[in-house]
Amino acid sequence: MSANDNVKLDNTSYLKFGSLIRGDGKIFQQVIANLPQGSRLISNAKTAGESPTPLPSLIIERDAAKTSYVLILAILSVPQDVTITVVDESNETISSYQETLSPRTTKLVGRLNTINKSRVVELRNCDREALPHSARLSVNNIINDANDQDIVWGEATFDVFTDAERQARVHMHILGSDGQEISSEPCIILRDSCDCMHEFPNVYLRTIQYSIRIPSKTESFIVWAESDSPLPDGMVCVQPDWAANLRKDWHAMTDGAMLDPDYNDWFIHNHRSNPRSISLQRTVSFDIQPTFSIVVPLYHTPLTFLDEMIQSVLSQTYSRFELILVNSTTEDLDLTLAVDKYAKSDKRIKVISLNTNLGITENTNAGIRSATGDFIAFLDHDDILEPDILYQYVVGINEYPTTDLLYCDEDKVQDGVYSAPNLKPDFDWDRLYSFNYVCHMLTVRSSVLNTLELPGSEFDGAQDYHMTLRVAEKARNIFHARKVLYHWRIHDGSVASNADAKSWTSDAGTLAIQTHFDRIGVHAHVTARDISPNTYKVNYELFDKPLISIVIPNKDASAYLKRCLDSILHGTSYDNLEIIVVENNSSEPETFEYYDQVVKDDPRVKVLRYQGEFNYSAINNWAVDQSTGEYVILLNNDIKVISPDWIEQMLGHFLEKRVGIVGAKLLFPDNTVQHAGVRMRPAGPNHIFLRYPSDMPGYLSYNLVCRQCSAVTGACLMVSREAFDDVGGLDVGFRVAFNDVDFCLRVGATGRSVVWEPDALLYHYESVSRGLDDLDNTKLLRLKKESGTLQSRWPEGFTGEDPFSSVSFDYETLYCALRK
Repeated sequence: MSANDNVKLDNTSYLKFGSLIRGDGKIFQQVIANLPQGSRLISNAKTAGESPTPLPSLIIERDAAKTSYVLILAILSVPQDVTITVVDESNETISSYQETLSPRTTKLVGRLNTINKSRVVELRNCDREALPHSARLSVNNIINDANDQDIVWGEATFDVFTDAERQARVHMHILGSDGQEISSEPCIILRDSCDCMHEFPNVYLRTIQYSIRIPSKTESFIVWAESDSPLPDGMVCVQPDWAANLRKDWHAMTDGAMLDPDYNDWFIHNHRSNPRSISLQRTVSFDIQPTFSIVVPLYHTPLTFLDEMIQSVLSQTYSRFELILVNSTTEDLDLTLAVDKYAKSDKRIKVISLNTNLGITENTNAGIRSATGDFIAFLDHDDILEPDILYQYVVGINEYPTTDLLYCDEDKVQDGVYSAPNLKPDFDWDRLYSFNYVCHMLTVRSSVLNTLELPGSEFDGAQDYHMTLRVAEKARNIFHARKVLYHWRIHDGSVASNADAKSWTSDAGTLAIQTHFDRIGVHAHVTARDISPNTYKVNYELFDKPLISIVIPNKDASAYLKRCLDSILHGTSYDNLEIIVVENNSSEPETFEYYDQVVKDDPRVKVLRYQGEFNYSAINNWAVDQSTGEYVILLNNDIKVISPDWIEQMLGHFLEKRVGIVGAKLLFPDNTVQHAGVRMRPAGPNHIFLRYPSDMPGYLSYNLVCRQCSAVTGACLMVSREAFDDVGGLDVGFRVAFNDVDFCLRVGATGRSVVWEPDALLYHYESVSRGLDDLDNTKLLRLKKESGTLQSRWPEGFTGEDPFSSVSFDYETLYCALRK
């Protein structure tokens, strides 16, 4: 059909095709009609040729009189056959018409109409209007995943009026410019929910969140929601500029502080102490005035590096220190003359000359033996200190006089430009087991160090790691200076430039952690991870198998519960279990039929009935009281096990008596992160690394290594019965939200650790059984009330100073971005 076709249906009825225009990756064809009473239009499109494939096509009604329509098609690189069908009230065909649209023709016609400013320009993008009985599609993110793939994540929303529309199936497709499917994997529906629109009684908003993987080099694509009648189809066409911006936005949001191109300016202008502060620091007199012995092993140190390092020490605003230079390359005459000259210029500089190079550990030991200060600090020969690092340490020592170990934040420097900041949490045993995040500038109390046997050369490359672990075992207090005060120089051959430059350090690091566990009497085997250099995994050795009680509240949703229980009963290697399903207000007969069947099939499963309205805290407390396990797992019914040894991975941490709670790594069905630990912040707790690809490391590999958190989600949480009883279980004042966060904070307040274990992997089909807190005023009010209770009880948690995060991270970030 050409633009001027006038198709007669009977003596008075006709179809007339008006002008065509293009925009937003779509073709907009004007259709003018006078249809028989009760009839309507249906469109259909497919690729032209011998093996046609379906294509998206939409008909939008433009006026109540049903005389103006717009046919919407995707712009393709291939011809497409389009059929317009007129049907009566019984969906019987009155007439149908077909036209083949070629890319070249639609491009030329559309361009001419645009140039001529035709009246149909107003039809362009008319599907953006939120019309009733229309599908609205969005692409919210293009997420870079591993294996040269991207994840397209978005939503399709529909106004629904009937049960049939709520239950209609929606098939999501992703097409390339040739109209062919470009994803090798099926679309994953992350959520399909209906929420009442209170301003429109009896109208519901159906929201489908989808996730589809595509090749990472895909520049443009079409997302098509093909719906079963009576729901309408919908589509969104992502053009190259839009796709590029979505990818750019995702990287900007998730790259974090480590890759922030603005870090140098941020550090200089917002973080470094200003000249006034530096001057005032020199006037301060402390009650406790310790002396620091700064030990620096030298090995063929370039003179430029030597000068900058020494000057950074001599410029300290706190002046009570001695600088011990251990020269193991006395044959380097230029170096030897330079250090001797410095020693003569300042009595605080002491030179230890060694006849031979003994290796980094023994060379350091020589400096330690000659130290006379109250604290011994360790500085690499090519690194640089901020002028107030010792001042900040003395501030910490005066605030916490029992401090035995100190460290600070650090970054890297090359040619005067700062980058790659390591913005650290306060002391975290489990993160320290994962990698030496403490690192610089390690400073320890001499009286503690003097009680320890100095290490041998087997720890070369990880001598500071070994010392951190040994001193931390005995330390009364560990102080973290929350500022970037140490600059690790990047140059050829340095670990700062490339950790693989000293790959042997990984073996030494493994030994450092292994000997720690040997000393404290915990059976564990330490291995190096392959996710990034110098990261480690602690494999706890379980000789006993205590009874584990798994508590699962449930209301109907028998299909989800069955999937959850099947994955535990048949996909979990740990077998000493009791599983308590807490029945609460189910009404569907199939739910009770399933209860009878699963209890009959496996004696480890019990179903207990909780009378009363839903209260997550009360239900779990009641069930735990009736359980008998030494450890308890609180588990949602919308969980599915991924790693068979998930229980062993969590349980092993309790071999360390300091641990009270262990949380798992939960994934959305598309293998992006749903839960990787909770961070406290002014706006309330949030889940870090949300929607981040599961296998990608993230900032300092935080997404892949074990660490402590302020809280973990109650969707999968293991707790020792002793810890549960000590705090009285969950607070029943938190009926639905924040009960897990409050519980973790209360357990943490007893001195116990809350640990997140990344190798305990499970899927979480989030909030499928109880619904969301969106659009429901009652739920929103309850959510705000529970949030207020949490804030009043834990005001320190809303300051932005989460001890297991960094004060330098943006309050709103999920991905460790700078707070600017």
